Amino acid sequence: MNAASSLPLHARLLRRYWHMPDHPMKLRLYDWLRASRPFRHVVARFAFGTFKLDLVDYVQHAMFLHGSYEPKSLALFQSLIGSGETVIDLGANVGQYSIAAARMVGPAGRVIAIEPHPGVCFRLLDNIRLSKVEDRVLPVTSPLADATGFIEFGLPEAGALGTMRPRRPDETRRLLTMAVTIAELADRLDIAAAAVMKIDIEGYDLAIIDDMFRNSVLRPRHILFEYLPSRFDYAIAASHLTAYFSDFGYELLTIDGVRYSPEQDVPEENLWARRISA
Repeated sequence: MNAASSLPLHARLLRRYWHMPDHPMKLRLYDWLRASRPFRHVVARFAFGTFKLDLVDYVQHAMFLHGSYEPKSLALFQSLIGSGETVIDLGANVGQYSIAAARMVGPAGRVIAIEPHPGVCFRLLDNIRLSKVEDRVLPVTSPLADATGFIEFGLPEAGALGTMRPRRPDETRRLLTMAVTIAELADRLDIAAAAVMKIDIEGYDLAIIDDMFRNSVLRPRHILFEYLPSRFDYAIAASHLTAYFSDFGYELLTIDGVRYSPEQDVPEENLWARRISA
């Protein structure tokens, strides 16, 4: 686990309170405290970077409490990256994966951090600056899709900023943005090869992977992607997933390195596709 190496005193006290024994009013009091000044916005230093965190948001709160979000996936992700390589982080959120990748690729490498939510991207820019990796992280605000064109997103609530997806008819808070394909992105940014691609885009992960496989020459050495069949409907059935990736030259594993099968648990709700052929 990546523990925070530095927190201000009031933030350390808040985190200590979270780990104290439960009492009847603990959760209500804790939630009130983390949403109020001076607790809500905290600057935390981790082994992989420095982050300004909004403790109301689920992902940022997990980073504050545990030192990282999805610690097993993050550790695997870091282990797959070498110096001087190119990494694509699709659904970068506030930059945990992007900034961790920036440390691994070094000054000769680059990280493409794709985050279309304006508020979250603003925080991503803050964290890139605080972590001093502006020279190797390129923020991109255009979302990826299987065709170029406008997409209207519904803006999520403050507690789940990373869950932005195409707007439903009942949503009034919205954002109109221009999507690009992975082939266009690779062409415009001159991406000839990518070592690792991480994808977390609310159920559209496999659609982007399929578009990449069928309509571009980009074949990342490793792909880490969110997989939540209990929550999202995917065009590829779980029983066909292993064969699908095999057809494109990939072995499908859990983040623990175990061959994926539909019956098993998916740790941290992420899967790992490892390229085994050109």
